[in-house]
Amino acid sequence: MVAAVLDTLVRVSGARRASLALTEGGGRRLRVTTSDDDLEVGPDGDVGLRWGHVDSYDHQPLTSVVRTGKPVMGVLDLMAAQYPEFTGSLRREIVAVAVVPLRARTDILGAIELLYDVPQPFGSKQIAQLEFTAARAASELREAGRPSGPVLPIKPGGPGRMGAAEAGEPEDSDHREVAEIEMEATPVAVARVRRFARLQLQGWGVDEDTLDTVVLCISELVTNVVMHAGSKAWVSLTWDRERVGVTVRDAGGPALFAVSSDVEALPVHGRGLQLVESLSDEWGSVAANGGTTVWCVFWHAAASA
Repeated sequence: MVAAVLDTLVRVSGARRASLALTEGGGRRLRVTTSDDDLEVGPDGDVGLRWGHVDSYDHQPLTSVVRTGKPVMGVLDLMAAQYPEFTGSLRREIVAVAVVPLRARTDILGAIELLYDVPQPFGSKQIAQLEFTAARAASELREAGRPSGPVLPIKPGGPGRMGAAEAGEPEDSDHREVAEIEMEATPVAVARVRRFARLQLQGWGVDEDTLDTVVLCISELVTNVVMHAGSKAWVSLTWDRERVGVTVRDAGGPALFAVSSDVEALPVHGRGLQLVESLSDEWGSVAANGGTTVWCVFWHAAASA
């Protein structure tokens, strides 16, 4: 599937080279493959694409596009001041670059990067075509299943309750419960969310160790929203016989997305996410629609009972 997407990108765009990057590791890195890379032979003799990794904190167009969701296009000479290491690493024949986010509904799955060896106008028609091609590629990749990364307990989206179908679950899914609460960015928000989560988890019969861990992580995530985004928070809990899932979404804010000219950073913050990473079994974050969703999963005692 990925090889077919790369072939289509090169053919449709007329680019010298196409790269495809997918987020993984909770958004901390990108998994990247390129149209002119050699194929790789696996331990079982299977032949596939060669994948590399890019740290999401690296300062280059791919990471900027995945972080902001906004395309980056231009003549290489004009991009040199903003991305000196990136432009300096390219072959001499490359004269223009286009990087477009891979969007699937509200998610940013990654980005495509196109390198051109002839000048490009990047007019409105060409930009629209590139964005359409990227959207189609994202849809195909989503349908086929991503090559790595966990599945979100609830897929990030807009405010309000999500039904089973919207959350990517079958409508007749057995033994699954969902509870949600919307909070204003006030000093009492954290205490209210803690109380909501504790009562809900107790009602579902979650063991005390898991309950305390989930409540602690929710507290830290909502604190992040209040302190850094200053926006409403939408908190969702999911439960089944094996795991508890948490998503905390904010509406974005100046403090959350303000990035200095010489520092690239993901829209995640400090001690709260360090705790979530260390205490949860899986976690990740997605920036979309002007806000950020952080999700995490906890396997509970009932799974081994």
